[in-house]
Amino acid sequence: MAAPKETVSTSALREIPDLGMFMQRIGPLHPEQLASLAQRTRRSFNLIYVFEPGTAHANINKVLDRVRSRYVVIMDDDLVFLTDGWLQKMLDVMQEHEDIGMLVPFEVKDEKDKDAYLADPSTNPNCAAHLERISMRPWCPGYVMMFDLDRLDDLRADESIPGPSGMSDLDLSLQVRSQGFKCACLHDVLVYHPWKPLDRAWRRRWAIVQEEDLNELHQAQCRYMHKKWGSFFLQNRNLQIMEVRA
Repeated sequence: MAAPKETVSTSALREIPDLGMFMQRIGPLHPEQLASLAQRTRRSFNLIYVFEPGTAHANINKVLDRVRSRYVVIMDDDLVFLTDGWLQKMLDVMQEHEDIGMLVPFEVKDEKDKDAYLADPSTNPNCAAHLERISMRPWCPGYVMMFDLDRLDDLRADESIPGPSGMSDLDLSLQVRSQGFKCACLHDVLVYHPWKPLDRAWRRRWAIVQEEDLNELHQAQCRYMHKKWGSFFLQNRNLQIMEVRA
């Protein structure tokens, strides 16, 4: 008689963090990102990959619809993890700080900085000698976002934001803040997330689909966010990305 088949309990599944990648460009998942996940995560995780037509806002929600764990990381599909054990480091911070509802790693934008750090991790520009280990932010950019869903109610990307992408991360940050929790950056964990210059040849190289009139799209998004969040939106300006023009 065959032995009974083992099943994984729901409670056990909740202890395995979900990593959700959502489509930001056309083409296969970047192999360097997959390699960095395999080499540097060093912890069990459930991978949810959404590669479907539609907006980034909608695809974030498709990730959230499939989440089974308490902790979920939602990330772009064009970045590379640089820090060994990055996932456990972020989980430890979330579990140590009950007032944090959203956590991101530090972003390295320049390829030279990425290569220097991989050659010698002591070159980390965000080591404790220069910056706090954890810094609070008015909002967190969306390249890698960790959420504690047990702390947050009804977290959803706003699919009414104009355009195929942009400002979902800001809106999610404001949702976290409006529920009384903090947004934070962990400087001990680095990811490489390259700039996307407004250059057609560069965008073709990465197969990025993007409107040409980005200024008008940005203004439409600002007007929408101002209408939705009012003064709360205006009080959280950062990097001049939230300027609202009539």
